[in-house]
Order: sequence, then C-alpha cells, then structure tokens
Amino acid sequence: MRFIYIILIIFLCGMIGTATGEIINLFIPQTSNFYQFFTLKINPEWKISNFDIIILNLSLSLKFNINPFTLIGFIVGSIFSFKKV
Repeated sequence: MRFIYIILIIFLCGMIGTATGEIINLFIPQTSNFYQFFTLKINPEWKISNFDIIILNLSLSLKFNINPFTLIGFIVGSIFSFKKV
C-alpha cells in the first residue's frame, strides 16, 4: 500500500508540475532569455502502430510530455511522499 501511495503522489505532483509549466509558458514573452529553458520538452513515446489479428485490429500509443516543471514536480512529490512514509 505504501508503494502505491508513493507512486500516486509522485505522479500527481508531476502532473501538477507539467500543468504549471504549460501555464507559465503562456505568459513568458518569446524574446525572454527564460523562454527557451521553459519550452524545453522531452516527448518519449511508446507506440504499437498496428496489432492485427483476424477478429481484432488494435492501435495503441502512450506519449509523455515532460518539461522542467515536471521534473521539479517529481522531486517535490518524492520528498513529500518519503517524508510521510
């Protein structure tokens, strides 16, 4: 149960960090020095383009959007969840 709690807290803090980073990107002017740092994104993707058997055709993909605030959220979530456990 503790493991699920830790993973859930880290995941939620990462989601909050991603949302915060995207909102901040809306307000930073493109001429700012910080704009390039805040718009850095890593987009890992896992994709099964087409899994076809006779009775089923399945296409599946999973894509993550990771920005600097996501990493900050992961760190804050890790610290918070390990202090609670």
